[in-house]
Amino acid sequence: MRYFRLNMGSFLIKGKEYGAIYDTLTGNIIRITKHNYEVLESCENNNDIDELNKEDFLFLEKLYELNVGMFYSKPIYIEKLSIYDDGVKERFSKYSYIIKNLFIEFTNRCNLECKFCNEDDEVVFRKTGCKKWKLKGEIIDIDKILDIISQAKKLGCESLYLIGGEPFMFINKIKKITNYSHSIGINNITIFTNGTILDDNILAFLKKNNVNLIVQILGSSDNVYKAITKKEKLASKIYDNVISLAKNNINYSLSILINSFNENEIEEIIKKYNSVIDRTKIRIDYIYPNKSNKYHSEKYKELMYSKEKTLSKISLIQFLTNRYKHNCYGNQIAITGDGEVIPCIMSRKLVLGNIRENKLVNILRNSNYKELYKLTKDKIDKCKNCELRYGCFDCRALESNADNNLLGIKYCKYADNY
Repeated sequence: MRYFRLNMGSFLIKGKEYGAIYDTLTGNIIRITKHNYEVLESCENNNDIDELNKEDFLFLEKLYELNVGMFYSKPIYIEKLSIYDDGVKERFSKYSYIIKNLFIEFTNRCNLECKFCNEDDEVVFRKTGCKKWKLKGEIIDIDKILDIISQAKKLGCESLYLIGGEPFMFINKIKKITNYSHSIGINNITIFTNGTILDDNILAFLKKNNVNLIVQILGSSDNVYKAITKKEKLASKIYDNVISLAKNNINYSLSILINSFNENEIEEIIKKYNSVIDRTKIRIDYIYPNKSNKYHSEKYKELMYSKEKTLSKISLIQFLTNRYKHNCYGNQIAITGDGEVIPCIMSRKLVLGNIRENKLVNILRNSNYKELYKLTKDKIDKCKNCELRYGCFDCRALESNADNNLLGIKYCKYADNY
């Protein structure tokens, strides 16, 4: 008799129409047919494979060649890799007030006037990035911001993200926040920027303090930038600023926001910036179709809906945590410009409380934060039967805004199959 078992780092996941093997040692997700899933399920139950037909046996041989499984001469127990013992897993599957990532929106002002960015609406048309949100109250002052950072540090905060608007319109504020964060042990600081305000003074500060940047790119030509922002000669200015970032060894990545204005020069944008930065540090983002925002790209619509084509490598830690908590809400908390506490800077309707009125830990304890923290794909009707659910990034802010449903799913071409 012969047997076949998946290796300790390979996990078999069932879907409605397909199955998937999550190879957490390489990060690959291997999609398989429903029949092949059933073959593997039988193998995982230590049933012998001598009666398999030639095609099924060739399937197992292929998995062996990919190093996701092994043949054995007798039944064998394979203990799957884990990063948690049972006690930790039980606590982790409930909730935690450990906040690793803190997002702070300390301005909604911007030096650009992008056509798709309207301060008078609350439409979520993109994943995490800049937007001129309409605030309900006054901007929180610098002392309150520093107090928030202190509270977050006590909850385990390791990384701070500053977002707007355009943060570099207020460089003195950034300096105070950075210096204070470093003084209490938060050294990983990232700033979202449109890349237009990066003078020598700012560059020197970023380099000295090892601050990371995420620079939004809207085009490769001045004409496209003007059509979007109403500003002259921005493409060349931003490109020169990115060159300066590279020359000064400042940590940065690029986010290309695909929309109806720039859809015909995306390849040119990538080619242009690929000469400056490694392709792995260039992220593609989209303006998504929405009845209140018509600036999405029809040319790239199929790609933005295709989750399979945008799956990233998945580590063991990411695979296991995605089964117990939300990939976004479970790792962060965000503070709006007027002090509201929300699970994501784009989830403006999910207000947990206001930092002016209560401490951060009390807001988390006395709100529905626990339910948001545990909101995995297994709780979303059109996702729970998909074999890709633990490797597919879930932007709840974007999806829930599309049809005003926290458990909704719109921007996925597979959703209607489930």
